[in-house]
This record gives sequence, C-alpha cells and structure tokens, in this order.
Amino acid sequence: MKKIETTTDGWDCVPELIRAAECIDDTARDVYEIQNCVRSSELDDLVLSMRDRLQEAIEWLDGIDADQEFVTVDED
Repeated sequence: MKKIETTTDGWDCVPELIRAAECIDDTARDVYEIQNCVRSSELDDLVLSMRDRLQEAIEWLDGIDADQEFVTVDED
C-alpha cells in the first residue's frame, strides 16, 4: 500500500472522491421524492436522472487508486 503524506485530514486530497460524493448528493431531490411519497416526476425521468448521476459517480470512483493510505502530517 502506497502512503501519501498530506497536511489536511479531510478527503480533499482525493478530488475524484469529492466529485463522486457530489454526484451522489445530486440525487437527494430524487431520493426525497421517493422516500416521502411526493410523486412530482415522471417515472422514466426519475430513473434516468438517478442512473445518470450514479453512473457518473461510479466513473469518478473507478478513477481512484484505492491502494493508497493517506497520512496527515504537520505543516511544520
């Protein structure tokens, strides 16, 4: 496993992970509609919207080298 030193303790050192999370967050409106019985979208639009966003998230995730370990170091 490759160790990478970073001065931040968040995941902003892996921009692909941030992008994937943003894509997943973009499904929040659709998930709300589904979970709260608020039928305002057409089924095909809802399915297509969620599939597109989740597929994009998968593409971002596929671009991540998961064989890394991030170690936070002091800037000093």
